[in-house]
Amino acid sequence: MDGTHVGIRVSAVLPAGGCGERLRAPKPKQFCSLLGRALFSHTLIAFDSVPWIEEVVVVVTAEHTNEARSILKSSRFTKVTLAQAGSSRHRSILSGLNLLSERASGPPDVVIIHDAVRPFVETETMMAVVNAAMECGAAGVVRPLVSTVVKVDGKGFLEDSLERSKYRASEMPQAFRFSIIHDAYLKCSEYELDFGTECLHVALKYAGARSRLLPGSQDLWKVTYKKDLHAAEGLMKDALAKDMCWLCQKDCLCGPAAELKSALGRRFALNEARNSTFMSEQTSVFNFICVQFADQKQGLESAALLKEVLEHKQWRHLPVVLIMVLFAHPSLLSGLHGAFPCDRSLALSAQEKGVLVYGLMINSSEGEAGQEAVSRAMGVVESLVESRDGRLVGQLFSS
Repeated sequence: MDGTHVGIRVSAVLPAGGCGERLRAPKPKQFCSLLGRALFSHTLIAFDSVPWIEEVVVVVTAEHTNEARSILKSSRFTKVTLAQAGSSRHRSILSGLNLLSERASGPPDVVIIHDAVRPFVETETMMAVVNAAMECGAAGVVRPLVSTVVKVDGKGFLEDSLERSKYRASEMPQAFRFSIIHDAYLKCSEYELDFGTECLHVALKYAGARSRLLPGSQDLWKVTYKKDLHAAEGLMKDALAKDMCWLCQKDCLCGPAAELKSALGRRFALNEARNSTFMSEQTSVFNFICVQFADQKQGLESAALLKEVLEHKQWRHLPVVLIMVLFAHPSLLSGLHGAFPCDRSLALSAQEKGVLVYGLMINSSEGEAGQEAVSRAMGVVESLVESRDGRLVGQLFSS
């Protein structure tokens, strides 16, 4: 099975009912903002984009159902539904499984269980655990233990120490034949439902399914503490800042424009385009430079370009950076300052669709002045791309 076989139906359950006490935030961690979106919505990106996953059930508390529903609506996820969380992790998972069991088309063949606060999960990993679950009934990913595990007695003294090489840390995602994991949960004791945490153990104890354990990547960690939230945002920003699309109608460039393009090529994986079509259809590049020249009568008009792009595309998941660059002689800069790149209301409207718009005016003089202007401009571009700061949308920077 390659994950797309028509005879295999796959769904997912993402428990998101925890209170996140260890994060010490005013709201549960799954609802904390990460690049302008709730943490759990980043996890949903990975699942919603996999064509062979039929349905994703997110299990949330009644208290946060309205907030979750609003997030799902704004992100336009196509196959995500909500279920009500129970008083414990196992009870929440059972709630999601029960919902899938009630579908008119019948339950799926395989169900993936994954924590909603683990945003870094690859399609290949999902496929691997699904394949293993079809073969063995249950499967999960594991990682080597980083620290030695010790047993403490009732008085706070060391009682025993485990041999670390024989043990692994259980991670997510995990996958099960639906009939196995659902029946196992229905057989769980009340104590297990209240205090248990390991789904693989439930499948072994109540259904006799020995899980296939697959080595997982180091990115499958769970956001638990505030430092994890910052680390997750940093990793996402790093990933988004790798590529750049250069939008320019001029074929032959010289002076500062050529130097800027060369500098961008050293910093980013640079793609080139002549019009907005590439931008509106692009799914893997999240940074765009639109270059214009004050003396170019047929240049791309920035506000019109932005409107055209937004009519064709809404980046519903991750923020796109669009920097409108204008090369102009110093004598023209002051006169152009008030009209470029677009008014703030348009920039704010674009932000609602996931596009962060900034303006950058660069001195087009030749020689040392132009070189210094390009150097400063590169600093601005790198800062905007790396920070993805929504508070600066519509701002005009000069170099």
